[in-house]
Amino acid sequence: MVNVQAAANLGLRTAAGLLLLALPAACTAAASGGSPLPSATGSSSAVSNPAGGSAASGGSGGNSGSPGVAPMGCDGPAIQPGRTPLRRLNHSEYDATVRDLLAAAPQSQSFPPDEQGAGFSNNADALTVSSLLAEGYLNAAKGMATSAVAHLDVLSSCDSVALGEAVCAERFVRDFGKKAFRRPLAEEEVTRYVALYKVGRDGGTYQDGIATLLQAFLQSPHFLYRVENAPAAGASPSPVGAYEMATRLSYFLWGSLPDAALFSAADTNGLSTPEQLTAQVRRMLQDPRAKTSVATLHREWLELTSALEAPKAANLYPAWNPGLAADLFTESQLFIDDVFWNDGKVSSLLSSTSTFVNASLAGFYGVPVPSAPAANGFAKVSLAGLPRAGLLTQGTFLAAHAGPDQSSPVRRGKFLREQLFCQTVPPPPNDIVIMPPTYDPSSSTRERFVAHEKQPICVACHAQMDPLGFAFEGYDATGAFRTMDGPHPVDAHGSLAGTDVDGDFKDALGLIARLSTSKDVAACVAKQWFRFANGRTEDEHDSCVLGKLTQTLTQNQYDMRSLPLAIVLSDTFRYRGPVGETP
Repeated sequence: MVNVQAAANLGLRTAAGLLLLALPAACTAAASGGSPLPSATGSSSAVSNPAGGSAASGGSGGNSGSPGVAPMGCDGPAIQPGRTPLRRLNHSEYDATVRDLLAAAPQSQSFPPDEQGAGFSNNADALTVSSLLAEGYLNAAKGMATSAVAHLDVLSSCDSVALGEAVCAERFVRDFGKKAFRRPLAEEEVTRYVALYKVGRDGGTYQDGIATLLQAFLQSPHFLYRVENAPAAGASPSPVGAYEMATRLSYFLWGSLPDAALFSAADTNGLSTPEQLTAQVRRMLQDPRAKTSVATLHREWLELTSALEAPKAANLYPAWNPGLAADLFTESQLFIDDVFWNDGKVSSLLSSTSTFVNASLAGFYGVPVPSAPAANGFAKVSLAGLPRAGLLTQGTFLAAHAGPDQSSPVRRGKFLREQLFCQTVPPPPNDIVIMPPTYDPSSSTRERFVAHEKQPICVACHAQMDPLGFAFEGYDATGAFRTMDGPHPVDAHGSLAGTDVDGDFKDALGLIARLSTSKDVAACVAKQWFRFANGRTEDEHDSCVLGKLTQTLTQNQYDMRSLPLAIVLSDTFRYRGPVGETP
């Protein structure tokens, strides 16, 4: 049990029940980039005060292929890292971090859900800390501390009997603190944490003192946030520190804390040159954790989990059930994983005639049941000759972007505009009630939805979405292929406008053929990777970096596997600007 008064005497601060080490205000400002730690409006934050020529990414380039970003001059040696927000660990990162730090089970199931920003759960601007989340951190820290000290020999090899408790406590502060904060502790911090150990040890046992330390470490903003030092106001952008780079690499590529090799490289300042970073990226991409991180990027960018939450009217689609939804979700995950790691091409993601099916999906797609599936029951099959090509004709996308009783050209078209072209569709006026047309078996979906074209207040926005969505009318609300929609033959023709591949198409395969050759789509792919890697959306200061990423993708024949290294070697990843400034 922590003595709160004694903790206060040590300069410790409690907030919402949490025990935090406070840093001087000057350090706080530098660490957070000049902005306060985010907190939910009207709620108390557990961490309202923190404790305690640039890149070889594809050569020079302008704003080519970076839609939605105003161009800026890209010539010359000026380093342009853009803004660097303070990033809280999202729930997946938190769980992975405590797993690698303490071998702890996932904790976030008891936390309130993370918000998303620009479709990603690691967007710093969306990751606030409410009082409810603060309580979750507190309870998780208590539980993990109790479990850890029950097996302290696993966590620390220091023999407190032979060497003395004081020696082992200080060693624990230094060793565990370095891993938890992803950097060595300053001597002042060591002193204060050792003093905190003594508070927990007083009247108890050595294990009690270590448990008190664990609770403090696991609730510190230096653990919960990726705190970085920034150049002084008015200074030029500077390279991020070695330990900060190790942390950026590990959370981008693995979604967790640095491993021993990254810490070792940081210890010797071995993460500064393009050659050193290239070697680390290549090493890290061979680790299974990289597959998990890349899968997370694709799952969130491409909205795959929406299929798992897509109810369907049982009277209209009796074959739809949670098992089928889960199989379709697995299919898309396996497909995207296979495309990225074994082919890499943007065009293959959109137009490949291969996919993965089990016995259930074989019937859904009308192909033979695999004779030699993998242990998960799935096998790679060809859909050549069938009206299927790539992700956009898989049941995952089609069912997720449809209603319970009918397909939805609006939702399908909106996905293409926003997720594949990175264009923003304006929201409807505030005084408009958004309701899809009522299902009517005597009319086709297209007939019901073309009403948008007759309403002046709706036509401007729906003209951007509906013509793209109509391309998928050959697939019902579950993604099953159809040639008839009620009593009418399917009409899937449409026209693409406002892109680099404008023109007419007669069906989904015709539209996909255009998308597969689009440089705008390729630029959007690079932009989605930028958002995921940097935990924020882009702005006008990022046009040069985005242009270089797109150029790298183009020079590598649109192979998405070129993007991780290009991002790591970019100004945005390797540098940060002064406090409160966006260079």
